[in-house]
Amino acid sequence: IDIAKTGNSIVIVSQDSTNRDTQYFQTDISTLPTAASFTLSAIESGASNLGRENDIAFDSAGLPGVVYKDATAGSVKYAKYNGSSWTIETVKSGSSAGDMPSITFDGSDIPHIAFDFNNSYLMYAKKVAGSGCTSASWTCEQVHNKEVGGSVIRMVGSITAIVDKPAGGWNLVYAVRDGGNTGCTSPDTANWTCETISAAAPYWTNFAVNSGTPAVIHIETGSGSSKLIYATRVGGGGGSGCPVGVDSD
Repeated sequence: IDIAKTGNSIVIVSQDSTNRDTQYFQTDISTLPTAASFTLSAIESGASNLGRENDIAFDSAGLPGVVYKDATAGSVKYAKYNGSSWTIETVKSGSSAGDMPSITFDGSDIPHIAFDFNNSYLMYAKKVAGSGCTSASWTCEQVHNKEVGGSVIRMVGSITAIVDKPAGGWNLVYAVRDGGNTGCTSPDTANWTCETISAAAPYWTNFAVNSGTPAVIHIETGSGSSKLIYATRVGGGGGSGCPVGVDSD
């Protein structure tokens, strides 16, 4: 399930396990909390695990795009609403594609997606014709060879940035598509710069951008206790608890 605000509306994307639908709900904020005011729209119907992992974002016209995992098909899918109906595309297929996906739109309303591919590496997809994806309408790049649990993707100005959601104690990594060709371990490193935010068994990550400055929140665990960590990207030297260029509170 995911929730977002666009204009005066609240939107929820969820899965109905009984009818096996991925559903879209929208309501005007002024009508809350009247549940009857929600408009229901089935994006796709299928097996009980369809759409169980998903994310939603809005283009400049306020129209939603949804990325979700189809576990039965072994694929990550993208659905776009045009105001009256949904168009669905299979972005990338694999034995286990699309764990904990994330989506954002850039200033030209092009969708950018990040997701875990086959429990092996972090993958990035952009809706521009190219190679690497199942769909020829998309370009896919392998960002980082690590076991990740998913990702959060955002636009930092005009640059795409991804924070992975590590599983199994892997490092928390911040990746930007700036052509820096440093820090990442994948075939497409020429396009990306990766830096480690935390190596302290991080979990439960989220990522937002404040006036062009990325900020990451995560949990660090160890010795029977945990800490909630807030980290922001700073240009020069780092703060305590983070590598150079990252400040931690």
